[in-house]
Amino acid sequence: MTAFAPARRVALVGRPNVGKSVLFHALTGRYAAVSNYSGTTLDLRPAPGEGGLEVTDTPGLFSLESRTDDEAVTRSLLSGGGADLLVQVGNACDPEGALAMAFDLARLGLPTVLVLNMADEAEARGIFVDSHALSRALGVPVIVTAATSGRGVENLKATLRSAAPVRPPPLPPELEAAVDRLARRLPSSEKDRALWLFTSDAAERPEAAEKERLRFSRRPSFLYMQAAREKAAELAAATVCRTPAAGGRASGWLEAFGRWSLHPWAGPLISLGVLAALYQFVGVFGAQTCVEFLEERVFGAGLMPLVTRFVEAVVPWAAAREALVGPYGALSMALTYAFALILPIVTTFFVAFSVLEDSGYLPRFSVVTDRLFHAVGLNGKALLPVLL
Repeated sequence: MTAFAPARRVALVGRPNVGKSVLFHALTGRYAAVSNYSGTTLDLRPAPGEGGLEVTDTPGLFSLESRTDDEAVTRSLLSGGGADLLVQVGNACDPEGALAMAFDLARLGLPTVLVLNMADEAEARGIFVDSHALSRALGVPVIVTAATSGRGVENLKATLRSAAPVRPPPLPPELEAAVDRLARRLPSSEKDRALWLFTSDAAERPEAAEKERLRFSRRPSFLYMQAAREKAAELAAATVCRTPAAGGRASGWLEAFGRWSLHPWAGPLISLGVLAALYQFVGVFGAQTCVEFLEERVFGAGLMPLVTRFVEAVVPWAAAREALVGPYGALSMALTYAFALILPIVTTFFVAFSVLEDSGYLPRFSVVTDRLFHAVGLNGKALLPVLL
Protein backbone atom coordinates (compact mmCIF):
# COMPACT_ATOMS: atom_id res chain seq x y z
CA MET A 1 0.00 0.00 0.00
CA THR A 2 3.01 2.28 -0.34
CA ALA A 3 3.24 2.43 -4.15
CA PHE A 4 0.77 4.23 -6.38
CA ALA A 5 -1.14 2.51 -9.13
CA PRO A 6 -1.41 4.43 -12.44
CA ALA A 7 -4.66 5.97 -11.14
CA ARG A 8 -5.59 6.39 -7.50
CA ARG A 9 -8.96 7.37 -6.09
CA VAL A 10 -8.45 9.98 -3.38
CA ALA A 11 -11.32 10.94 -1.06
CA LEU A 12 -11.31 14.20 0.91
CA VAL A 13 -13.08 13.41 4.17
CA GLY A 14 -13.67 15.19 7.46
CA ARG A 15 -16.19 17.01 9.55
CA PRO A 16 -18.32 19.74 7.96
CA ASN A 17 -16.83 23.19 7.57
CA VAL A 18 -13.12 22.30 7.81
CA GLY A 19 -12.06 23.37 4.31
CA LYS A 20 -12.43 20.18 2.25
CA SER A 21 -13.87 22.02 -0.74
CA VAL A 22 -11.06 24.60 -0.70
CA LEU A 23 -8.48 21.81 -0.78
CA PHE A 24 -10.51 20.12 -3.51
CA HIS A 25 -9.98 23.20 -5.68
CA ALA A 26 -6.27 23.27 -4.80
CA LEU A 27 -5.84 19.62 -5.86
CA THR A 28 -8.04 19.64 -8.97
CA GLY A 29 -8.53 23.23 -10.09
CA ARG A 30 -12.30 22.70 -9.90
CA TYR A 31 -14.51 24.94 -7.81
CA ALA A 32 -17.03 23.76 -5.24
CA ALA A 33 -19.44 25.82 -3.15
CA VAL A 34 -17.73 27.09 0.02
CA SER A 35 -19.47 28.47 3.09
CA ASN A 36 -19.13 28.93 6.82
CA TYR A 37 -21.92 26.50 7.68
CA SER A 38 -22.35 22.76 7.28
CA GLY A 39 -24.32 21.03 4.55
CA THR A 40 -22.95 22.89 1.51
CA THR A 41 -21.52 19.72 -0.03
CA LEU A 42 -24.36 17.20 -0.20
CA ASP A 43 -23.11 14.72 -2.78
CA LEU A 44 -19.86 13.31 -4.17
CA ARG A 45 -17.83 15.58 -6.44
CA PRO A 46 -15.11 13.67 -8.34
CA ALA A 47 -12.58 15.47 -10.52
CA PRO A 48 -9.20 14.57 -12.08
CA GLY A 49 -6.13 15.74 -10.18
CA GLU A 50 -2.42 15.76 -10.87
CA GLY A 51 -0.54 12.57 -11.65
CA GLY A 52 -3.58 10.55 -12.71
CA LEU A 53 -5.38 10.93 -9.38
CA GLU A 54 -9.14 11.09 -9.15
CA VAL A 55 -10.07 13.35 -6.23
CA THR A 56 -13.55 13.23 -4.67
CA ASP A 57 -14.94 15.91 -2.39
CA THR A 58 -17.34 14.26 0.08
CA PRO A 59 -20.11 15.57 2.35
CA GLY A 60 -19.12 16.32 5.93
CA LEU A 61 -18.90 13.33 8.24
CA PHE A 62 -19.01 13.35 12.05
CA SER A 63 -18.64 9.58 12.38
CA LEU A 64 -18.59 6.41 10.30
CA GLU A 65 -21.76 5.47 12.20
CA SER A 66 -23.70 7.72 9.82
CA ARG A 67 -27.03 9.21 10.88
CA THR A 68 -27.93 11.60 8.07
CA ASP A 69 -28.35 11.06 4.34
CA ASP A 70 -25.28 13.08 3.37
CA GLU A 71 -23.12 11.25 5.94
CA ALA A 72 -24.41 7.95 4.52
CA VAL A 73 -23.16 9.00 1.07
CA THR A 74 -19.63 9.41 2.42
CA ARG A 75 -19.75 6.22 4.46
CA SER A 76 -20.97 4.23 1.46
CA LEU A 77 -18.05 5.47 -0.63
CA LEU A 78 -15.44 4.66 2.02
CA SER A 79 -16.73 1.30 3.22
CA GLY A 80 -17.70 0.14 -0.27
CA GLY A 81 -14.21 0.29 -1.74
CA GLY A 82 -14.73 3.57 -3.62
CA ALA A 83 -11.50 5.15 -2.37
CA ASP A 84 -7.88 3.98 -2.37
CA LEU A 85 -6.51 6.81 -0.26
CA LEU A 86 -7.97 9.21 2.30
CA VAL A 87 -7.03 12.83 2.82
CA GLN A 88 -8.61 13.52 6.17
CA VAL A 89 -9.11 17.25 6.66
CA GLY A 90 -9.35 18.39 10.27
CA ASN A 91 -9.64 21.75 11.98
CA ALA A 92 -6.30 22.86 13.44
CA CYS A 93 -8.30 24.78 16.07
CA ASP A 94 -9.66 21.43 17.31
CA PRO A 95 -6.79 18.93 16.96
CA GLU A 96 -8.33 16.54 19.48
CA GLY A 97 -11.49 16.27 17.39
CA ALA A 98 -9.40 15.69 14.25
CA LEU A 99 -7.50 12.89 16.02
CA ALA A 100 -10.69 11.23 17.20
CA MET A 101 -11.92 11.19 13.59
CA ALA A 102 -8.55 9.85 12.40
CA PHE A 103 -8.91 6.88 14.74
CA ASP A 104 -12.51 6.41 13.60
CA LEU A 105 -11.36 6.26 9.96
CA ALA A 106 -8.46 3.97 10.96
CA ARG A 107 -10.97 1.10 11.12
CA LEU A 108 -11.11 1.13 7.31
CA GLY A 109 -7.39 0.36 7.03
CA LEU A 110 -6.94 2.78 4.10
CA PRO A 111 -3.74 4.76 3.42
CA THR A 112 -4.30 8.21 4.92
CA VAL A 113 -2.82 11.69 5.04
CA LEU A 114 -3.99 13.86 7.94
CA VAL A 115 -4.37 17.54 7.09
CA LEU A 116 -4.81 20.07 9.89
CA ASN A 117 -6.34 22.99 8.03
CA MET A 118 -7.06 26.58 9.11
CA ALA A 119 -3.65 26.77 10.80
CA ASP A 120 -3.72 30.57 10.53
CA GLU A 121 -6.86 30.72 12.69
CA ALA A 122 -5.39 28.22 15.16
CA GLU A 123 -2.18 30.20 15.54
CA ALA A 124 -4.18 33.40 16.06
CA ARG A 125 -5.82 31.60 18.98
CA GLY A 126 -2.46 30.44 20.31
CA ILE A 127 -2.80 26.79 19.19
CA PHE A 128 0.32 25.15 17.71
CA VAL A 129 0.61 21.47 16.73
CA ASP A 130 3.84 19.46 16.61
CA SER A 131 3.03 17.77 13.31
CA HIS A 132 6.23 15.69 13.26
CA ALA A 133 5.52 14.15 16.68
CA LEU A 134 1.92 13.55 15.67
CA SER A 135 3.05 11.89 12.43
CA ARG A 136 5.33 9.51 14.34
CA ALA A 137 2.53 8.61 16.75
CA LEU A 138 -0.07 7.96 14.04
CA GLY A 139 2.25 6.43 11.44
CA VAL A 140 0.90 8.71 8.69
CA PRO A 141 1.96 12.06 7.16
CA VAL A 142 0.52 15.04 9.04
CA ILE A 143 0.37 18.30 7.07
CA VAL A 144 -0.47 21.72 8.53
CA THR A 145 -2.24 23.96 6.01
CA ALA A 146 -4.10 27.21 5.56
CA ALA A 147 -5.84 26.30 2.32
CA THR A 148 -7.37 29.71 1.62
CA SER A 149 -3.89 31.23 1.34
CA GLY A 150 -2.26 28.16 -0.24
CA ARG A 151 -0.01 27.45 2.72
CA GLY A 152 0.99 23.79 2.92
CA VAL A 153 -0.87 22.76 -0.25
CA GLU A 154 2.26 21.89 -2.24
CA ASN A 155 3.54 19.93 0.74
CA LEU A 156 0.27 17.97 0.73
CA LYS A 157 0.60 17.14 -2.98
CA ALA A 158 4.17 15.90 -2.45
CA THR A 159 3.14 13.79 0.55
CA LEU A 160 0.24 11.87 -1.01
CA ARG A 161 2.56 9.08 -2.15
CA SER A 162 3.71 8.55 1.44
CA ALA A 163 0.22 7.81 2.76
CA ALA A 164 -0.12 4.88 5.16
CA PRO A 165 -2.92 3.42 7.31
CA VAL A 166 -3.45 5.15 10.66
CA ARG A 167 -2.41 3.04 13.64
CA PRO A 168 -5.61 2.19 15.56
CA PRO A 169 -5.69 3.12 19.25
CA PRO A 170 -4.90 0.48 21.87
CA LEU A 171 -8.03 -1.64 22.18
CA PRO A 172 -9.56 -3.09 25.35
CA PRO A 173 -8.24 -6.66 25.74
CA GLU A 174 -11.63 -8.30 25.15
CA LEU A 175 -12.20 -6.24 21.98
CA GLU A 176 -8.74 -6.98 20.62
CA ALA A 177 -9.17 -10.71 21.30
CA ALA A 178 -12.53 -10.73 19.49
CA VAL A 179 -11.03 -8.97 16.44
CA ASP A 180 -8.16 -11.49 16.36
CA ARG A 181 -10.59 -14.41 16.52
CA LEU A 182 -12.68 -12.90 13.75
CA ALA A 183 -9.61 -12.31 11.55
CA ARG A 184 -8.67 -15.99 11.80
CA ARG A 185 -12.18 -17.01 10.67
CA LEU A 186 -12.36 -14.65 7.68
CA PRO A 187 -11.04 -15.28 4.17
CA SER A 188 -7.54 -13.91 3.58
CA SER A 189 -8.95 -11.07 1.46
CA GLU A 190 -11.01 -9.78 4.42
CA LYS A 191 -8.57 -10.13 7.32
CA ASP A 192 -7.40 -6.54 6.98
CA ARG A 193 -11.03 -5.46 7.40
CA ALA A 194 -11.67 -7.50 10.55
CA LEU A 195 -11.60 -4.44 12.82
CA TRP A 196 -14.10 -2.58 10.62
CA LEU A 197 -16.39 -5.57 10.16
CA PHE A 198 -16.51 -6.18 13.90
CA THR A 199 -16.86 -2.63 15.23
CA SER A 200 -19.09 -1.23 12.49
CA ASP A 201 -22.82 -0.89 13.12
CA ALA A 202 -23.49 -1.52 9.44
CA ALA A 203 -25.78 -4.30 8.28
CA GLU A 204 -23.30 -5.89 5.85
CA ARG A 205 -21.36 -7.88 8.48
CA PRO A 206 -20.45 -11.53 7.82
CA GLU A 207 -21.98 -14.25 9.99
CA ALA A 208 -18.69 -14.77 11.84
CA ALA A 209 -18.72 -11.12 12.98
CA GLU A 210 -22.32 -11.43 14.18
CA LYS A 211 -21.41 -14.43 16.34
CA GLU A 212 -18.49 -12.60 17.92
CA ARG A 213 -20.65 -9.55 18.66
CA LEU A 214 -23.06 -11.68 20.68
CA ARG A 215 -20.36 -11.99 23.35
CA PHE A 216 -20.60 -8.25 24.13
CA SER A 217 -23.25 -6.49 26.19
CA ARG A 218 -22.29 -3.11 24.72
CA ARG A 219 -21.87 -2.25 21.08
CA PRO A 220 -18.29 -2.81 19.85
CA SER A 221 -18.47 0.53 18.02
CA PHE A 222 -19.01 2.26 21.37
CA LEU A 223 -16.07 0.44 22.97
CA TYR A 224 -13.83 1.29 20.02
CA MET A 225 -14.74 4.99 19.94
CA GLN A 226 -14.28 5.22 23.71
CA ALA A 227 -10.70 3.95 23.24
CA ALA A 228 -10.26 6.31 20.26
CA ARG A 229 -11.33 9.38 22.23
CA GLU A 230 -9.03 8.50 25.13
CA LYS A 231 -6.05 8.06 22.80
CA ALA A 232 -6.95 11.28 20.92
CA ALA A 233 -6.98 13.24 24.19
CA GLU A 234 -3.64 11.72 25.20
CA LEU A 235 -2.01 12.57 21.85
CA ALA A 236 -3.44 16.09 21.82
CA ALA A 237 -2.04 16.74 25.31
CA ALA A 238 1.41 15.58 24.15
CA THR A 239 1.58 17.33 20.75
CA VAL A 240 -0.46 20.53 21.05
CA CYS A 241 0.94 23.71 22.60
CA ARG A 242 -1.48 26.41 23.70
CA THR A 243 -0.31 29.96 24.34
CA PRO A 244 -2.19 33.21 25.07
CA ALA A 245 -4.15 34.13 21.95
CA ALA A 246 -2.93 37.05 19.85
CA GLY A 247 -6.46 38.43 19.78
CA GLY A 248 -6.42 39.09 23.53
CA ARG A 249 -9.72 40.13 25.04
CA ALA A 250 -11.55 40.05 21.71
CA SER A 251 -10.72 36.38 21.14
CA GLY A 252 -11.69 35.52 24.71
CA TRP A 253 -15.02 37.30 24.33
CA LEU A 254 -15.76 35.52 21.05
CA GLU A 255 -14.85 32.12 22.48
CA ALA A 256 -17.08 32.78 25.50
CA PHE A 257 -19.95 33.77 23.21
CA GLY A 258 -19.39 30.61 21.19
CA ARG A 259 -19.65 28.48 24.33
CA TRP A 260 -22.74 30.26 25.61
CA SER A 261 -24.45 30.00 22.20
CA LEU A 262 -24.41 26.19 22.64
CA HIS A 263 -25.42 26.20 26.32
CA PRO A 264 -28.57 24.12 27.04
CA TRP A 265 -30.64 27.09 28.20
CA ALA A 266 -28.63 30.15 27.14
CA GLY A 267 -28.29 28.86 23.54
CA PRO A 268 -32.04 28.92 22.77
CA LEU A 269 -32.37 32.36 24.39
CA ILE A 270 -29.52 33.71 22.25
CA SER A 271 -31.11 32.17 19.14
CA LEU A 272 -34.41 33.91 19.96
CA GLY A 273 -32.51 37.18 20.31
CA VAL A 274 -30.82 36.60 16.95
CA LEU A 275 -34.20 35.88 15.32
CA ALA A 276 -35.64 39.06 16.83
CA ALA A 277 -32.68 41.10 15.56
CA LEU A 278 -33.01 39.46 12.14
CA TYR A 279 -36.69 40.39 12.00
CA GLN A 280 -36.04 43.98 13.09
CA PHE A 281 -33.30 44.43 10.49
CA VAL A 282 -34.94 42.65 7.54
CA GLY A 283 -38.66 42.74 8.36
CA VAL A 284 -38.85 46.24 9.85
CA PHE A 285 -35.87 48.24 8.58
CA GLY A 286 -35.60 46.55 5.14
CA ALA A 287 -39.20 45.65 4.31
CA GLN A 288 -40.87 48.69 5.89
CA THR A 289 -38.56 51.67 6.42
CA CYS A 290 -36.41 51.25 3.30
CA VAL A 291 -39.31 50.15 1.08
CA GLU A 292 -41.46 53.09 2.20
CA PHE A 293 -38.64 55.57 1.60
CA LEU A 294 -37.77 54.23 -1.86
CA GLU A 295 -41.33 53.62 -3.03
CA GLU A 296 -42.92 56.86 -1.87
CA ARG A 297 -40.13 59.40 -1.86
CA VAL A 298 -37.51 58.24 -4.34
CA PHE A 299 -39.77 56.67 -6.97
CA GLY A 300 -43.28 57.98 -6.16
CA ALA A 301 -42.44 61.64 -5.52
CA GLY A 302 -39.14 61.99 -7.36
CA LEU A 303 -38.12 59.62 -10.14
CA MET A 304 -41.39 58.38 -11.64
CA PRO A 305 -42.95 61.86 -12.24
CA LEU A 306 -39.82 62.80 -14.21
CA VAL A 307 -39.94 59.54 -16.18
CA THR A 308 -43.67 60.00 -16.88
CA ARG A 309 -43.20 63.55 -18.19
CA PHE A 310 -40.29 62.42 -20.36
CA VAL A 311 -42.24 59.51 -21.87
CA GLU A 312 -45.30 61.68 -22.51
CA ALA A 313 -43.09 64.22 -24.26
CA VAL A 314 -41.26 61.83 -26.59
CA VAL A 315 -43.76 58.98 -27.17
CA PRO A 316 -46.71 60.06 -29.34
CA TRP A 317 -48.75 56.85 -29.07
CA ALA A 318 -51.16 56.54 -26.16
CA ALA A 319 -50.95 52.73 -26.08
CA ALA A 320 -47.15 52.87 -25.87
CA ARG A 321 -47.29 55.48 -23.11
CA GLU A 322 -49.76 53.30 -21.22
CA ALA A 323 -47.46 50.26 -21.59
CA LEU A 324 -44.49 52.23 -20.25
CA VAL A 325 -45.81 54.52 -17.52
CA GLY A 326 -49.45 53.51 -17.02
CA PRO A 327 -50.71 51.93 -13.76
CA TYR A 328 -49.25 48.58 -14.87
CA GLY A 329 -46.49 49.93 -17.10
CA ALA A 330 -43.08 48.37 -17.57
CA LEU A 331 -41.37 51.39 -16.00
CA SER A 332 -43.94 52.55 -13.47
CA MET A 333 -44.56 49.07 -12.00
CA ALA A 334 -41.62 46.81 -12.88
CA LEU A 335 -38.94 49.40 -12.12
CA THR A 336 -40.60 50.40 -8.86
CA TYR A 337 -41.17 46.82 -7.72
CA ALA A 338 -37.66 45.66 -8.58
CA PHE A 339 -35.76 48.51 -6.95
CA ALA A 340 -38.16 49.86 -4.31
CA LEU A 341 -39.73 46.63 -3.04
CA ILE A 342 -37.52 43.62 -3.81
CA LEU A 343 -34.02 45.13 -3.66
CA PRO A 344 -34.10 46.48 -0.07
CA ILE A 345 -35.54 43.22 1.32
CA VAL A 346 -33.02 41.02 -0.53
CA THR A 347 -30.14 43.33 0.35
CA THR A 348 -30.88 43.49 4.08
CA PHE A 349 -31.47 39.73 4.24
CA PHE A 350 -28.13 38.87 2.66
CA VAL A 351 -26.30 41.45 4.76
CA ALA A 352 -27.77 39.84 7.88
CA PHE A 353 -27.07 36.35 6.53
CA SER A 354 -23.43 37.19 5.77
CA VAL A 355 -22.98 38.47 9.34
CA LEU A 356 -24.39 35.21 10.72
CA GLU A 357 -22.16 33.19 8.39
CA ASP A 358 -18.89 35.10 8.78
CA SER A 359 -19.24 35.35 12.55
CA GLY A 360 -19.44 31.55 12.80
CA TYR A 361 -22.80 31.70 14.57
CA LEU A 362 -24.79 29.99 11.80
CA PRO A 363 -23.56 26.42 12.52
CA ARG A 364 -24.22 27.00 16.24
CA PHE A 365 -27.70 28.24 15.37
CA SER A 366 -28.16 24.97 13.45
CA VAL A 367 -27.12 22.88 16.47
CA VAL A 368 -29.50 24.74 18.80
CA THR A 369 -32.48 24.25 16.46
CA ASP A 370 -31.68 20.61 15.69
CA ARG A 371 -33.93 19.16 18.43
CA LEU A 372 -36.83 21.42 17.45
CA PHE A 373 -36.53 20.47 13.78
CA HIS A 374 -36.37 16.77 14.65
CA ALA A 375 -39.91 17.10 15.98
CA VAL A 376 -41.13 17.81 12.43
CA GLY A 377 -38.89 15.28 10.68
CA LEU A 378 -35.98 17.60 9.83
CA ASN A 379 -32.56 18.26 11.35
CA GLY A 380 -30.54 21.35 12.15
CA LYS A 381 -29.23 21.59 8.59
CA ALA A 382 -32.74 22.65 7.55
CA LEU A 383 -32.08 26.01 9.20
CA LEU A 384 -30.97 27.65 5.95
CA PRO A 385 -34.13 26.96 3.88
CA VAL A 386 -36.28 27.79 6.91
CA LEU A 387 -34.56 31.17 7.26
CA LEU A 388 -34.94 31.77 3.53
